[in-house]
Amino acid sequence: MHGVLSFLRPARSCRAFCLLVIGVLLGGVSWGGPGGVPGVEGKERFAAPANHRPPAPPDPAYLQQQGPQVLMGQQELTSVDDWEHGLSSGLLVSNNSGGELRLAAGKTDGSYLSQPFSTTFTINAAGSFWRADFPAGTGLLLELRGRSTPPADHIATYDEAEAEDGWGEWQVMIAGDARSQADDGALAMPDVLAFPPDTRYLQLRVRFSSDVPRASAILNELTLVYLNTEQGPSVPAGLPQTPIIFGTDTLTPRPEHILRSVWSARRLAAQPGRMVPRGIVLHQIDIPEGREEILPLLRALATYQVEVLGWDDMPYHYLIDENGILYEGRMGGPTSDVARMSGGDSVIHIALIGRRNEPPSDAAVATLTALGAWACQAYDIEPLGTHPVLEDEAYVFRKNLAGHQEVVPEAPDPGPPLLEQLPDILEQMDRSIIRTRLYFPEGNVREYTQQFMVFNPGHEEADVGLVLLPGDSGRPLLQSFTVPPGGHTHMVVNEVLTGTASLSAIVQSNGTIIAERSMEIPTDISVKAGISQLSRIWYFADGSTAEGFDTYLILLNPHDVFTEASITYMKDDGTQAIQQVYIPARKRLVVTVKDALDGVGFGARIIADRPIAAERTMRFGPDHVGMHIGPGTTQLSRSWYFAEGTTDLPFRMQIQVLNPHEKSSRTTVTFMTPDGTSLKRRYVIPPTTRLTVDVNEVVPTLGVATTVESEWPLVAERSLYFDPQERGKPAVVASRLITASIVLTTTDTLTPVDAPPLAGTVGPGARQPAYVWYFAYGRTAHMHEYLLLSNPGRRQARVTVNFVLSDGVTTHQQALVMPPGSRYTLAVHDFFPDETAISTTVRSTQPIIAERSLFALDGRRGGTTTPGIPGE
Repeated sequence: MHGVLSFLRPARSCRAFCLLVIGVLLGGVSWGGPGGVPGVEGKERFAAPANHRPPAPPDPAYLQQQGPQVLMGQQELTSVDDWEHGLSSGLLVSNNSGGELRLAAGKTDGSYLSQPFSTTFTINAAGSFWRADFPAGTGLLLELRGRSTPPADHIATYDEAEAEDGWGEWQVMIAGDARSQADDGALAMPDVLAFPPDTRYLQLRVRFSSDVPRASAILNELTLVYLNTEQGPSVPAGLPQTPIIFGTDTLTPRPEHILRSVWSARRLAAQPGRMVPRGIVLHQIDIPEGREEILPLLRALATYQVEVLGWDDMPYHYLIDENGILYEGRMGGPTSDVARMSGGDSVIHIALIGRRNEPPSDAAVATLTALGAWACQAYDIEPLGTHPVLEDEAYVFRKNLAGHQEVVPEAPDPGPPLLEQLPDILEQMDRSIIRTRLYFPEGNVREYTQQFMVFNPGHEEADVGLVLLPGDSGRPLLQSFTVPPGGHTHMVVNEVLTGTASLSAIVQSNGTIIAERSMEIPTDISVKAGISQLSRIWYFADGSTAEGFDTYLILLNPHDVFTEASITYMKDDGTQAIQQVYIPARKRLVVTVKDALDGVGFGARIIADRPIAAERTMRFGPDHVGMHIGPGTTQLSRSWYFAEGTTDLPFRMQIQVLNPHEKSSRTTVTFMTPDGTSLKRRYVIPPTTRLTVDVNEVVPTLGVATTVESEWPLVAERSLYFDPQERGKPAVVASRLITASIVLTTTDTLTPVDAPPLAGTVGPGARQPAYVWYFAYGRTAHMHEYLLLSNPGRRQARVTVNFVLSDGVTTHQQALVMPPGSRYTLAVHDFFPDETAISTTVRSTQPIIAERSLFALDGRRGGTTTPGIPGE
């Protein structure tokens, strides 16, 4: 038996993300590890061989740079003399290849037990690599155990050795698909075995079996490597955790983990190859019961895999302990290629640390679920899907999320309990992916009736969480519900919360859902979809603090730190005013524009130092009887489309176009009329100026669809203000889908109320036509609802409209044909009267524009118009 002892230290990491770790100091370094490196007390028969010569200690300054000390030694079984020092039964030691172990003639099973040997210093982990042949029908089982006190001086028989007290449990050594790169492809344990940190003695057991006469596995040579990696932090308590920095931006939260530089892995890996992950392979590192010192085990694992096996780095991208703590493993993130495992498949390798014969802890499963959900979204992996893999010159389909043993049958992991639980974990992982998150900065249940409508156009049920954020309380309120496929649900917020005038909301779901918020007062209504993307820059083309108008900007900061924003108001004469505001962490800020800019119309640009959500509320008319609420736009565009528009009495229509650039922009506004003709007007908008087009003066008493096209990307909004009490209003002409009529929405006679009449709706148009449009909200009880469709293209469009009615189950479908350049209005209330909730999907064979208008009846006035949500 030959022994070698060496001191190994990590190279200093120069990865940029290590700068995220602040104040990580490993403290002083002492030589020899726990208990030093003296001779073992007691029987000197187990003392270290003479060639155990530790090198001279490096310079202390070098140690401070390189990290904690690691002790490593090894024991080899390679010769006839080495093998004959142990106890065997049913085996033959031959001098082939210098010494090998195999079954004796006529035997079908046999055992070998090595003499115990001293490691000469306390250890906490061990690994092994070996050379062996396995003819078909033969088996070889390798096991290792340890103890802290000297074993018996002499053991005469195999049974006596097995029965001796003081030894720990036997731990199995299985190679699976692991091979040593340092020893020319020798079979190797992929992981280390964990031992109590006071372990000083090891013993090897080998079991042979055969189902074939005169056939035997052959064990040529075996090397045991043992390590002491106790120096450095032993438990993760108090260590900083930071979010994973790799991957694309996701709605699913990035898990927090302990960086590799923090848990003190010893050496910076080689520059990794890159791949695009197509799946996840789950591993399980077996540990003895009660093992709590995880960080020394991780350091031993990294040392063994890199220094002993010669691998470029750890194969596991992430590791999870039984307490649910997540650790960074392989350097370079999930796209770092692991060509040596799982057949070289491009996958993310995740290892759970725990006993393989027991189910994983709830905390470990929760972390695995969160990590997998994030990784699947970040790298576009479908948790329950498959991907093709080349095996034996043929493609087979492999599960996107699989256990190591499912991919490599000879692998020992994961254990049966985890494999049995894996389908449920994958199902939960899929349900944990946040595929939709919508922000609603505005909310007020003190002065408004506020409700949310959620529509699930998908084929699977969607779990939905509505988070209400009262501005006058530090405690969010969560409402959870499930929406069936193709169904919808709604919630009146006033029924669960009252009294607050500051109520932002966030809607999120594991499905691709559509959500809209309705805000009603007795004299007006506003319905808008949520904000799907936070942004640092927001634009509003319309705003006014003229007499009778108040404009409020509602800015929601969902981050954990405050955000600064600069608001630039651009007036019609080209002059500007700038206002600086600060938005508290996880709060909204209401900016009363009149306090900074009074008596003018304006457009606005908001630039924040972090992505935020921004909405605008405008109140107008005597006693603020009119209102409209809605988000701004985050993107400028050279084209804007509006399907709805009318200058018929009692409507007053305007198009506001904001040019935020420092140069003029030539702009063309095209009005499409009911008879198919069009009218163009051309304008030059000066720099940082808002243009207001009074459509009533251009095309009086007419229904129009509008297109705004400009030289430079701009932002355009349409405003419709009306007085329901004005006499002489034309009646609605409802265009049935079976006719070829092309008409535009007007409004029926509305019941007068005592307050002075004024109502309106304002919002940006669509930047481009789409094949599919969704509307979560709709209503014909006490409402008139219209769908407005515009085909701005040069080809005929065949359109199908699907409605989901109040019960969330009943559906109806209508079809129509739209000629090129045409408009169409559908009076939904004529088809489905008295429905309290209607969701709508519009599908077309050609890209079109779809909007929805609602006008309140029965003592309520006002109306609202909004584009649909484009789909795929």
